[in-house]
Amino acid sequence: MVFINLRSLIAVSILYHATSAFTQPTSASSRSTSLHATSPAAAVATVVPSWVDLGESLPSDSTSTPEQPLVTLKLMNEDDAAFLEAREVCAAVQSAGFGMLYGGNATTTAAETEEKRLALEAALDAMDDHLSKVTDGGPFLLGGELSGVDIEVIPTLERFRYQFPLLKNVTISSSSLRPNLQRWFEAIDASPAYASRVAGDEYSWTAVASTFLRIFGSRGNELTLEQNATIARVEAAATALTLDFVNDSGGADSTDDGYVAACREAAEKLIANHEAVVADCSRADPKSQKELGRSSNVERADLALRMIANSLLNNNSDVDLTLFRNKKDATEAAFALRTVAKRLSVPRDMGGPAAKVLRRRLMVLAQNMEANAKDSVRPLGIPRRSKFQSKL
Repeated sequence: MVFINLRSLIAVSILYHATSAFTQPTSASSRSTSLHATSPAAAVATVVPSWVDLGESLPSDSTSTPEQPLVTLKLMNEDDAAFLEAREVCAAVQSAGFGMLYGGNATTTAAETEEKRLALEAALDAMDDHLSKVTDGGPFLLGGELSGVDIEVIPTLERFRYQFPLLKNVTISSSSLRPNLQRWFEAIDASPAYASRVAGDEYSWTAVASTFLRIFGSRGNELTLEQNATIARVEAAATALTLDFVNDSGGADSTDDGYVAACREAAEKLIANHEAVVADCSRADPKSQKELGRSSNVERADLALRMIANSLLNNNSDVDLTLFRNKKDATEAAFALRTVAKRLSVPRDMGGPAAKVLRRRLMVLAQNMEANAKDSVRPLGIPRRSKFQSKL
């Protein structure tokens, strides 16, 4: 038994999501010209800090990710029969799952597809049965404590958990279907170290599924009608999840330490990668997720993202929308903000709590810009004629 920082095991949980601007770090060295606007209500000039100024505003002890809590972790032991059994059970699930995802081709028959589905169901049932019999009653694979076997398999099963219902109409677990496996998911989700830095989220895994289908589904040929129908279904599911961004505050308020840390992480990531993020949400030739489209106004996208970074750094929700009184400018900036929110992937770009905070601010500001293009100063989160009445 040892104490170990769970972040050291992130290497085994890399998510192969679509290319994102946040994965292309750049220094905060480019100085964007600060824009000014006179607010008729206040009759004072409003200044949006440049990226350099924003970077210099970061606390001196700023780090790219928040410090992770230590967790008790039972390491893997290849001389331990229980470890070997658990690993064999997990390997069977992974093998059957990937066999169903990638084992078919244009000549695969319906009977062969059904055989693959039954093999996956049987492997999942075996894992649920194993979890029902472990020492101390679980909830983990080797008993009551998180182990290296759990960490080794969770990235794959996390992906299966979100993608298989959409791609293959297979439910991995629920409170009534494989309840021990469901309890295992919930126990890992409840680990702060996992949830804050390692865990992916439903939107990220859903959004990337259509990208995987486009890249690997055709295998050099045109996509079939069935594959195109699956892509359309997956993209509809991802779009539905984006509607929750506005309401998802991460379960905290502006005075909560966790919320403040999430704001800081989101600000750090955005500031450190601002050149790539601005370029990605406004480029004419996007490299991935082309279906999302991009803004055509780089300057407005840059300004809007600096406003977001500034609000995160200062943990406030006030922005001056007179900078976007022109309807066309507001529309282009809002489009850029929504693109960033949809391109943001967890945990590749940042931890789940930080992503929740950033996605919400991006979507709320986008909505307010469009709804208030002719208004002056209005707190972010309290748009006129909008159903969203609370500050961030």
